[in-house]
Amino acid sequence: MIYLDKNHPINGIAAATNIIDQKMPSGLKYTKLYLIPEIENDLIPDYPFSFEMVGQCLLNGLNRKDHNTLNNSNVPLLFAIIFMFLKLNACSQFD
Repeated sequence: MIYLDKNHPINGIAAATNIIDQKMPSGLKYTKLYLIPEIENDLIPDYPFSFEMVGQCLLNGLNRKDHNTLNNSNVPLLFAIIFMFLKLNACSQFD
């Protein structure tokens, strides 16, 4: 089983799955399964996320003290990274 992080932007998923396709042994049959979120709240215009989801990400980050790469020791950087992730997904759609 190969698991991709849920935070990959759309172009990151395509790049990662292309590498997987290239590295798989020939003759090996495998299936890709994409889990698409079901968003019940209103979406932010031009983004595939709700305001509540972005707020929850910010709150989770602020409460995270021991994460390897994204902890709350530098709050401006934490917010910048979360908003960068949001921008990477601008105009993306889940189908």
